[in-house]
Parts: sequence; structure tokens; C-alpha cells
Amino acid sequence: MKQSISLVIVLPFLSATLTHAFSAPASSSPKTTLNGLFASQFRHPLDRDLTSFINNVPFKSIAEEAIRTSLSIVEQGVRLDLLSSSVKVSSDQLPELQDAMEEAARVLDMEVVPELYVQNSPQANAYTLALQGRDKSPPIVVVTSTLLDRCTDAEIQAIIGHELGHLKCSHSLYLTLGGLASTPLRVLPIVGAQSEQLMQDWRLAAEYSCDRAALLVAQDVNVVAGGGVQVFFGEA
Repeated sequence: MKQSISLVIVLPFLSATLTHAFSAPASSSPKTTLNGLFASQFRHPLDRDLTSFINNVPFKSIAEEAIRTSLSIVEQGVRLDLLSSSVKVSSDQLPELQDAMEEAARVLDMEVVPELYVQNSPQANAYTLALQGRDKSPPIVVVTSTLLDRCTDAEIQAIIGHELGHLKCSHSLYLTLGGLASTPLRVLPIVGAQSEQLMQDWRLAAEYSCDRAALLVAQDVNVVAGGGVQVFFGEA
């Protein structure tokens, strides 16, 4: 009961604070919309090549179904937790932030506009489960209250674009499949270390892919750099 009472008090306060922090449109002019954009068109070369390799692995379809099912269950739990502890952005609550999300999704030609949540946290961060589900529920993107305090509106939209890049590329799916494919190799001398290094390089390349997505959304390299610095320093 005490927890429920505290949430009733905290969430409206957090929402009011964030409304003040994000109170202007994310952009003064409309962005160029990239109709028909495919993830392969902005993926980092290593990210693109390894994704293509995984798509041709024999067990891919069976493993993909299992991973999607597992992540769907995780997503349901995350959504319930966010609904009880965070602010869900909408046209009624933080509408300017909702507009920024919708514009970013439109620029990247996303089929579904993700749900956006603001989580109360001392760390400047953003994240997504990076998988577009096959059911009717939209994917989830989360930004923290501290990130909103530290970044300009344009930088926030660029960071949202970065997270949408993960969704557009289905990075959770492909990186998990890559991890499964490399597991038998990890016990082998030399080859095991090389496969682990390749996975680390792929994860980094995936981040580069999403930085490109952020640039496509922001359409200003200085905005992307500014937002990236805030996320990099986190709690600093």
C-alpha cells in the first residue's frame, strides 16, 4: 500500500517536471522523410555483412521464433513495470516529446510508432529492447528524466533516432542469433577468442549503425554529437 501511495504522488510530480524540461518542439522545421528506407541502407558494413550471414544460417528461422517468443515475454514484463513506475508519453502527456517520437519514426519510415516512456533516474540514458514484435503491441523506447534535463530538444530526438535504429535493424534478434551461432566455437583454441572478438566488433558496429540512424533523424551532425556526449558521460 505504501508503494502505491508513493507512486500516486511521484508520477504526477515527475510528469509536471518533465513538461517543463521538454516544452518546445524538437525541431523548428520539418525533417526530410526517408520513405522506403531499409535498414541495410544505413547499417555499418560489418553490421550489414554479419546480419546477411545470419540470415543464411540453416537454423535461423527456428531460433528466430524462439527468441521472438522469449523477448515478447520479457517485453510484457518491462511494459507492466514501466506503466507502474514511469511516465508514458502521449498526446496528452508530454505531447511535444510524443511529436518528436512520431517525427523520428516517420523520418526512418518505421511501420509502427514505438511507445515512449520517461523513467525517473539519475543516469542520462536511453534504451530499447530492439525488437519489433509480431503481435499488435508496439515496441518500447525509454529515456530517463536526467537525459531530458541535460539535453536540448533536438538532441533528445536524435537519441530517440538512435534507439529507433536498433529497432529498425532488429539488433536484439540478430546479435542473439550471432551469439548462438558462435557458442560452439568459443571452446576452441584461437578460434574461440576470434569469434568472441568478432561479436564485440559486431556490437560496436551496431552502435555505429544507430548513430547513422540518429543522424538521419537529426539531419545535423552537431546535434548528434551533443546528444552522444550526454549519454556517454551518463552519471558524470
